Amino acid sequence: MPTRLKKRPTRGGDWSRPWVKSWKLRRGAVGGSACGYNPALSVEASIRTRALLCAKGHLRFASGVGSLSNVPGKPKSRRRSGCPVSIALEKFGDRWSLLIIRDLMVRGFQTFKEFQGSGEGIATNILADRLRKLEAAEIITAEQAETDGRRVNYRLTEKGIDLAPVLLELLIWAARHEKTGAPCALITKMDKTREEVLAEVRRRWRERDSTPLIPRFDDDGIGRNLKRSKR
Repeated sequence: MPTRLKKRPTRGGDWSRPWVKSWKLRRGAVGGSACGYNPALSVEASIRTRALLCAKGHLRFASGVGSLSNVPGKPKSRRRSGCPVSIALEKFGDRWSLLIIRDLMVRGFQTFKEFQGSGEGIATNILADRLRKLEAAEIITAEQAETDGRRVNYRLTEKGIDLAPVLLELLIWAARHEKTGAPCALITKMDKTREEVLAEVRRRWRERDSTPLIPRFDDDGIGRNLKRSKR
């Protein structure tokens, strides 16, 4: 009697067969990866899972802030030049990265949700991408919240807090030359007391004081008036 060949099961075939399970796993139908990625999770949950795995030692990185620089795969991008300004801009020079640094430094923000509600309307995928890049550049670090193990808090590193003078000068420059919602009295005071302002920023960072240093500058309606003028 001739040997009867086994038919390959369909895509939704018998899960009891080991090779079907393996095929399903390869196709991404079940679970995620060792790096904490799961297509069924939201962007924020994926970041939270990755950070928790880092905290538990499931991921090994060359640095202590979750950098993926030593993981084989996509090669590092080459620098455009050796100019310090160009190199700095490659690390944090886009609009969204600077706003995240601002929120961490002077608004006391710590969580993904707080960054999302900062007022500029950043998209979820862009926010997740910039957080990953800033973490890889060792400008910020992700920490498991002490009060809630499911939540991830972000914090500036020593390298990140050193950007305080840059952010202060940008704030003063924009208020001086552009129409903004920042009160003139506040900007004048910060301009005259630069050293005191920077010392206070560093103190709050060192003591983990999340009290906002400056308010949101669109509260007086200037931001809304600018939008109307563009219509």
